[in-house]
Amino acid sequence: MIDTQLEFEEIAKKLEAGNEQERLQAMENLSRLAPDPRAITLLINFIETDTSELRLDAITALSFFDSPKAIQTLLGLIKPTEPRQVIWNSGQALSEIGDEKVPFLLEALKEPIELTQHWAIDLIREAIRDGYTGNIPTQPLINIVSSSSSLNLKQFAMDLLVSLGDKQAVEPLIKSLYDPDPDVQIFAAVFLKFLGASSAILPLSQLVNDKSIEGRVRAVFLHVMARLNPEQIFEVLVKFLDDPDIEVKGSAVEELGESKNLKATQPLLKLLNDSNEAEEIRKEAIEALGKLGDKLAFESLLKAWKDESEISVQLTAVEALGNLGDKRAVEPLIEALKEKNSFVPEFAVIALDKLGDKRAVEPLIEVLLDQSRVTPKQAAAVALGKLASPEVIEALVKTLKAENWQLRKTVIKALDESGTDKSLLVAPLLEAFYASKTTEIWLPERRGLNQECLVTNGATYRLSMAK
Repeated sequence: MIDTQLEFEEIAKKLEAGNEQERLQAMENLSRLAPDPRAITLLINFIETDTSELRLDAITALSFFDSPKAIQTLLGLIKPTEPRQVIWNSGQALSEIGDEKVPFLLEALKEPIELTQHWAIDLIREAIRDGYTGNIPTQPLINIVSSSSSLNLKQFAMDLLVSLGDKQAVEPLIKSLYDPDPDVQIFAAVFLKFLGASSAILPLSQLVNDKSIEGRVRAVFLHVMARLNPEQIFEVLVKFLDDPDIEVKGSAVEELGESKNLKATQPLLKLLNDSNEAEEIRKEAIEALGKLGDKLAFESLLKAWKDESEISVQLTAVEALGNLGDKRAVEPLIEALKEKNSFVPEFAVIALDKLGDKRAVEPLIEVLLDQSRVTPKQAAAVALGKLASPEVIEALVKTLKAENWQLRKTVIKALDESGTDKSLLVAPLLEAFYASKTTEIWLPERRGLNQECLVTNGATYRLSMAK
């Protein structure tokens, strides 16, 4: 600690006229003097007059001071006329200062400098994450949303308003739905959804019918309407299945799938079975039908899988059959496992995993142990781990010696989650560990290895000890 004026003056001299190393040491000594106002004054004077790289170090040194003077100086450096590194160091220095900076950041929101406002919003958000519980007036943020010409700044302000949960933000956000910038319209709609703003339903319902607005914007409007008013949206969504814009129509299809309203099955089947409909829409209809879970869709989904020439449509149909939950799909899915030159078997394994039917055990074991194929072994291991039986455990244990280390990791996790008595896994895990050519993936605990049971948590693949 510097106790005398003489010692302080010596530091000041070195800061002004010393060599580079002496000046750096002087700054370090000054940072240790916080909150001494003499140190702040010296550092600020240095920042204002020096043009060398050491100016950046002086800015960093101010992070040790939480005085108004230090905070205001750092905020004053965040402006477009300063070098990028100066701006960055000033922002980082403010980040290190505690809650004392927040009132000054709130004032900075009123500045007409977008860069300063942007940093202020970011630092306020960071302060909240770090536990700041003081009052955050939202009017400056609302003003930015209402009047700023910067899309990025508007988005930042909207995001902070939503995180604060202030209902005063609803009106300016509704106003932004009419903004000429499509991206502003989209951000406003999404943030209104997060706020649960039911007062936005009426303007959204008007705007979504305005075909002069871009399709991607109307698609988002429809999505937000569905989330804000799920009980009364069904008829609206069905109407938009006839919209000429593919993005709007796709949004309607997706929301019908999310609605879980089985009345949506027939209009979605109509889209799926229309050979003139766009492939993208038919795929979305397949996904939606899988989510609805209405078994009336089974035959159409099976037909889409078997008859479609586009592989992407086939795979979507296979996935939907798994989501549908109809056990009639088990046998055709098992048959699909025999294909070796397409992606269908991998999707079929995932679908069988969702269906959880015991009939799939033996076919999945065959896939797992088939040396001639690379995929879908990992997916099969995951599915088998949920269908645990003596034959499943035996097959998984055999696979512990596979050359593919990713497959071994998946098998370890499957064994760990299978509910098997872990004492039965000690010997095969030890044998596989010592036989492995890539032992780094096992990271075993050496302590008590000869008497403890090895298990894995599956997430980090760390073998730990368990009695």
